[in-house]
Amino acid sequence: MVENSFVARIVPQSKNQEKAWYGDENAIDIKNILCWFGWQESHVKLLIDEEATKYGVIEAIRWLDSKENNDDIVLFMFSGSMDYINGTGIIKLYGIDEELSDYELDQELDKMGSKKMAVILDGSKSGGFAENIARDGRVIMSSCKKDEENHGFLSLENTVFIYYLFQGLAGLANRNRDKVVTAEEAFDYAYPKVVNYPENPRYVQHPQIFDGYPTMGDNIEELPLTYLP
Repeated sequence: MVENSFVARIVPQSKNQEKAWYGDENAIDIKNILCWFGWQESHVKLLIDEEATKYGVIEAIRWLDSKENNDDIVLFMFSGSMDYINGTGIIKLYGIDEELSDYELDQELDKMGSKKMAVILDGSKSGGFAENIARDGRVIMSSCKKDEENHGFLSLENTVFIYYLFQGLAGLANRNRDKVVTAEEAFDYAYPKVVNYPENPRYVQHPQIFDGYPTMGDNIEELPLTYLP
């Protein structure tokens, strides 16, 4: 198995942000599922609340860059407040007016050598990000379209997208039973469950995926994320 690296970002609710549903639970759950199924915990960076400033996020991405090489699988996840304004995706970070644009995120991700990268974006209007960060070697999964809100539910203790993505990565998405769950398998498992979630008829959201792995012109191969026992 190749050496893996992972970065998670959490944003709390602050005075200039809308409610970030279950951001901490989401990231901790995804971190745990990766570490349970094949990822090295020493190569996981998890930022929560006041750690997730713009400086903290950029430094963590650069830490991840120091851990990876061309053969490694890299995963970046953000769960929290997001927006899409005039064609630009925005991640809202800890503190007043702390933001990271999709252009700035793309710049940092471009510095990595890995061409096996998964990006999970769980927040309102997150579907707009793929327009500006789509590249060869990346699979970008977002929780909703660029004009939709993201939703969480007390019955799930997660946002609905991460709840079902977690289930998929834990093994329920392994459709070919090869004991490897790919990003594409996990998304395909989660999508219909999110769209048809019983408690969600008034709050419809449609997860989005951009699949540029291995390249945008040839994406038949799938990106492995978890390795089942």
